[in-house]
Amino acid sequence: MKKLLTLLLLSLCLTTHARDIPAELAGKTITVIVPYGPGGNSDITARQLAKTVEQITGLNVIVSNRPGASGTIGTQALTQSDPNGLTLGQFETGPAIVNTIQGLPNAPSRDQLIPVSASIESSLALIVGADTPAGTVQEFVAYLQQQKRLSYATVGGIQTLMTEAFLETARVQDIQPVAYKSQAETLRSVAANETAFVLSAIGDAQGLIDAKKVKVLAVGSRTRSVQHPNIPTLAEIYNGVVTVNYNGLFAPRGTPVHVLEYLNWAWHQAVVDSDTVASLVRRGNVPLGGDLTRARQFYNTYYDSRERLYKKYQHLLSK
Repeated sequence: MKKLLTLLLLSLCLTTHARDIPAELAGKTITVIVPYGPGGNSDITARQLAKTVEQITGLNVIVSNRPGASGTIGTQALTQSDPNGLTLGQFETGPAIVNTIQGLPNAPSRDQLIPVSASIESSLALIVGADTPAGTVQEFVAYLQQQKRLSYATVGGIQTLMTEAFLETARVQDIQPVAYKSQAETLRSVAANETAFVLSAIGDAQGLIDAKKVKVLAVGSRTRSVQHPNIPTLAEIYNGVVTVNYNGLFAPRGTPVHVLEYLNWAWHQAVVDSDTVASLVRRGNVPLGGDLTRARQFYNTYYDSRERLYKKYQHLLSK
């Protein structure tokens, strides 16, 4: 509730009065790169915000999915694009950050990604197959501890680190990651019992949840979800286990400040749009918004926390 009130106050500070479109953007098409496959939370969020930006500004905005290499292919395409505001990226920062921290080939450096707008925070829930013989996290952990040759689904990067941190805290050993290109693929693998579980946003899994093909045992947020108050948090069971992602809009380094300011204004208006807020919240997200300074603060905070997580669990990425 406090976050939503803060969001409303920010919306008053960043007025909805129309602004002149910069010459660099007028009459042109803006491409928003999503470095993952279609259907995931980043993809849905990007398309929703792009549509609302079009309605607010009259700009033409398209979304381009460029999955692969845990987000590196898409983020590399963003950093190599002309810094004119016509190519942007909408994504969860976890994979891109961890790729950079690892020093993987072609991963962007920290300062190559310029935060434009803070969009959402989303928690990753513990999702298992509907036929899994466990109704609680404790029962599921006991089940994992008794089994052999099990695997979990992941898209790599921070998702793998968060999952491994959870497994280590729960004292579960000998369960291997299986990497997929998109969150939709990870969820299908869990529904088909090809993998034992996945940490995923509830919004990504809602269709499978409604179809009773998967079930949610816990959410990864610091407190219980307003939309799912009866589902416990992982932190209630394992102190300190929080699985939260940050999703934002980014531009390549060198983009003119006045263009960044306009894009920040446009995407902020989209984030605080009442219909957009309702849709984001229904999918288990917390809308953010705010000015360029707030976008930078979120990016830097998450980068630093991911770096600490990587240093602690980097040895587990070689599994």
